Parts: sequence; C-alpha cells; structure tokens
Amino acid sequence: MDNLRLIVQAVKAFRSLPFLATIPPANPALNPESRNKWVADVNNLVRPMAREQGAFLVDVEKSFLGQGDLT
Repeated sequence: MDNLRLIVQAVKAFRSLPFLATIPPANPALNPESRNKWVADVNNLVRPMAREQGAFLVDVEKSFLGQGDLT
C-alpha cells in the first residue's frame, strides 16, 4: 500500500485527480478459494487508503459481487 499511496500523492502533486480501482474477483470455478480471499484482503486495504488520500475509488469488486454468480 505504501507504493500505491506514493503514486496517489504524486498524482495530486501534479494537480491531477487520482483514481484507484479495486481488484475484480476471480472466477471461483477456475481459481482456488484463496485467490478471492487475497483479492478481498487487498481491496479492504485499498478502500480506506483511497478515502484517506482523497482519491476517487472505482469499486470493481463490489460491482462484480453485486451481479451474483461469478462463474
């Protein structure tokens, strides 16, 4: 997260608008359960960091999970 935070700060220093996106979930039929656990863990770090840094958040994971079955 430190490097992502630095990128957001650099974007803001250039007077631009930082956008961050969450990682989309993997197809559970093609990936081990641990993959989506990792995705959720990382996204749970990205969301608060985006808020703290004033970055726009595109919550791709939330949109995918809202669709239901990912297979």
